[in-house]
Amino acid sequence: MDERKKDDRTIIIKTETGEDQAYKVSEMSDEEKLVYSKIEIISKESTNIKINAQFKLEQNDILQNHYLEILKPLLSKGKEGEKDK
Repeated sequence: MDERKKDDRTIIIKTETGEDQAYKVSEMSDEEKLVYSKIEIISKESTNIKINAQFKLEQNDILQNHYLEILKPLLSKGKEGEKDK
């Protein structure tokens, strides 16, 4: 019995007519596999960039809200000082 892992990965590419064409990685040449691997790396990197950007935006929202809460009482004190004049 062959214990090697079977490569079940496929890539689906739209043809010029708009139809989906599936290609099995296991049937690709070495050069095609290399290009496919690059596509996988770029795809994973794009996902990581998107997740990191969403996280950074969330952090910025939290920090903005924090500073807004600090600013509110300071602005109230400023208005009270103007009333005393």
